[in-house]
Amino acid sequence: MGKHDQPSLIYTKKNAVKLALSTGTIAGAFALTTITAAADTYIVKVGDTLSGIAAKHDTSVSALSKLNNIQNIHHISINQKIETSQAEQAELPKPAEQAATVNSKSTDAPQTSVGASTPAVTYVVKTGDTLGSISSKQGVSVAEIIKQSKLQDANLIYVGQTLLIKPAVTIYVGGALSITASDLAKQAGLSETAAQHAIDIANHLMGQEGFTVQGAAGTLAVAERESGFNPEAINPSGGVAGIFQWSGWSNNINGNRWGRASEKTLSMPVQLELVSTELNSNFKNVKTLVGNATDPKQASLDWTVYYEGVALSDPQTKEKALLANAEKWYDLLKDHVTDTEADAVDVPFDVTKGAYSSTGNTYASGQCTWYVKDIFKARMGDYWGNAKDWAASAKREGLPVDHNPIANQTIAVFQPDSAGADATYGHVAVVIGVNGDSVTIKEMNSTAGIGKTNTRVIPKSAATYIHMTY
Repeated sequence: MGKHDQPSLIYTKKNAVKLALSTGTIAGAFALTTITAAADTYIVKVGDTLSGIAAKHDTSVSALSKLNNIQNIHHISINQKIETSQAEQAELPKPAEQAATVNSKSTDAPQTSVGASTPAVTYVVKTGDTLGSISSKQGVSVAEIIKQSKLQDANLIYVGQTLLIKPAVTIYVGGALSITASDLAKQAGLSETAAQHAIDIANHLMGQEGFTVQGAAGTLAVAERESGFNPEAINPSGGVAGIFQWSGWSNNINGNRWGRASEKTLSMPVQLELVSTELNSNFKNVKTLVGNATDPKQASLDWTVYYEGVALSDPQTKEKALLANAEKWYDLLKDHVTDTEADAVDVPFDVTKGAYSSTGNTYASGQCTWYVKDIFKARMGDYWGNAKDWAASAKREGLPVDHNPIANQTIAVFQPDSAGADATYGHVAVVIGVNGDSVTIKEMNSTAGIGKTNTRVIPKSAATYIHMTY
């Protein structure tokens, strides 16, 4: 597909997630020389990291963590108040201390951005409504409403019924895919070589450029359309080549995007480098828009229009297939992202509204309890004790507890030694799938280790289940 020079665009979409790239600055090292008499504070926003806040306020991560009594520098919460300076004049550091701070950059470990939760969109059926009229009002398809609301009969809805239009989604920036090329090839119907290239593209976008998995999935849908993930794909007549069919390969009819490559070779490393070069220069708007995407289908459209430079009305866009593939890639990848603060779970209700705290996490970071609280936020208790005690604590507070798990809506509680649970404290996880007598869970501090998430299939009878739809 021919490419065009990047148009001048005005964006009105809100930047949903900011990626803080640096983990320490020289300015932060000398922050103690400019402490003011009055305390300054900063409210944590989506995408912030402690190192990013330190850089903005000319201080260091260690100074902020000490000033705010932060036990784990990798975990701060949206809306958390951070003091960036002390209320009283502090003593100036000695030159030796300054030098030590400058040289301590390597001790500030890379941080994961704060997750952004987008609430579920629901609709209450009114007199005269049909699924067709509701889909038109809400801008989604009838099939999507049926799928999200789990309707058994598409012709039967009733006044007062609450329909789920879009589920709540937690977005996490960065990470890498844990799925192998062999497994992905089988699931996606690709060769192992193509599957590995898809993994390489996604890992580069998420790990190097800070894309959400939704943004990466939408971009993969475009790459699949453009080249089938073949870095050696060439269209001589259009003068384009590579995974995204950049212009300027054999002629300049459509421009010369290849002119910005470090070398003119059809290798994957060179092409991934070219992606980064463009995303961080004349395509910064694409990085903002697609990199922060919460909808893989919209991400595929935005990449097509603003990176490929092709109108959606162009037959080459193949919009219907593109949207289907974007959703396909999101479904294939979403459960295989590791090294993020947590994995996304499509919870079908607003987790920020409930009887409990939604801005903090009272459980030990990196543990199974911390992860589940991070997913369900205000819907679940702050002080339910060890994992094995959660069912009793929830029941005591009036939450439904039974043996009937529901995907994305229930917490699995394991007693000690049940299905690999800790012999002393037990274990908790989020149910993400139910298939007869088998349950798929997403968990932290299990087979992947402390602070990391994984999915696992367990017998339904191995746990009891706390329902979050109370």
